[in-house]
Amino acid sequence: MNKIINKNNLAPIFENVPNIINAPLELTDAEKLNYISDLVNILQSNLIVNLVMVYMSFTLIFIITVKIITDKNIKIEIVKKFPLGKFLYIILSKLISSWRFNNIAWTYFMLISLLILSSISTYGIYICLAVLS
Repeated sequence: MNKIINKNNLAPIFENVPNIINAPLELTDAEKLNYISDLVNILQSNLIVNLVMVYMSFTLIFIITVKIITDKNIKIEIVKKFPLGKFLYIILSKLISSWRFNNIAWTYFMLISLLILSSISTYGIYICLAVLS
């Protein structure tokens, strides 16, 4: 009645059991792919935010330059020497006169926007580092 248990008798029982047992806290391959795709999405969004920040930085430099030009009353008569200078002079003079009245508001808007966007970018990088570690 007592059977001798050997490896051959137990083979059908352990046939479907995988060799590697994952602990509940270990990530499976599918979960790792999900985390990687989430990281890629966060980094893509971060890239877009950084490109907007670069655009806003150049716009801020333009606004500050126009402010300096309007404060010092620098004449832009030199532009008339270039081809199509008459049209360029008209466009620049209208642009400068319109910016003379509202450049401070745009300057503060750009600075606050850059502060908010840099905070968003920093938070996105922090999340990526938290997921990777």
